[in-house]
Amino acid sequence: MTAIDASALAKYVLRERGWREVYEFIRDNKPIYSVDLIIKEVTNTLWKYVKRQSITDNMA
Repeated sequence: MTAIDASALAKYVLRERGWREVYEFIRDNKPIYSVDLIIKEVTNTLWKYVKRQSITDNMA
């Protein structure tokens, strides 16, 4: 079983340094599992970026 955590998924979504490695991991490993809270955790990360004005709410 292959798993991904919220920090790696957030890195991919936000295109932070190293996001291409996460993309390769996602592309090459099917199926990928995670905890049920991953959507909430990534959404919380996006909210923090919006709050710091690092990204717009439309981008999030």
